[in-house]
Amino acid sequence: ENIRNNINNDKNDNPKLNIINVDINNKNINVIQDGDLFVGTKQRVVVPFLKTLSKEIKTVVYVGTYNGYGAVATAFGAHRLGLKCKVFLSAIATGSLEKSSIENIMKTRQILTLMALNAKIYICNNYGLARKEMYKIIDNNDDHYKIPMGLNDENDVMVNLLAKQIKIAVKNTKLETVKNPRIWLVAGSGGILTALNIALKKYNPTFFIFLTGGGRYKQRVL
Repeated sequence: ENIRNNINNDKNDNPKLNIINVDINNKNINVIQDGDLFVGTKQRVVVPFLKTLSKEIKTVVYVGTYNGYGAVATAFGAHRLGLKCKVFLSAIATGSLEKSSIENIMKTRQILTLMALNAKIYICNNYGLARKEMYKIIDNNDDHYKIPMGLNDENDVMVNLLAKQIKIAVKNTKLETVKNPRIWLVAGSGGILTALNIALKKYNPTFFIFLTGGGRYKQRVL
């Protein structure tokens, strides 16, 4: 309830980048702290992205792992736009080989936020079963729409929308003053990386990437 109230009271889904300074071994590191957002960086783009869907869509559906944020971002956008949301989640976390207990899963920030956003949550033993259960439902419902992994659609609609949002969020921040910035980030399906590459092109950034998702999207990221 507290999470839901905080989300409802804060209407700015694309705030200015919060850049904090961290000292590591006498070296200053600037951290873009999008972890302060309710559902991470995809909060900046999910509402305009969902607005591009057909007006016939009443329920958005997402498949992922319980510790990811794609499902949470999808639920956030659905909540903002008055859509229903169903998420099918693997009990095996990204980067793990073992199934987590339902007790531990239900305590996570991701699941608590999904509950606050009134998403219907299906916890499955693994990712394959989550996909199978999702298709059982979506194949029989014309008003359901499956959101792609990481919101990263084939036509790059999300990527280009996010790039526009990031350009706005960068204004009047420290990042505007840095020449040739070196940027470290994780990359799953590569959507945020691609959007950053577009949005920050004039700064001539160099990206250092830690791949998640078992390297499934390695070629796309490269």
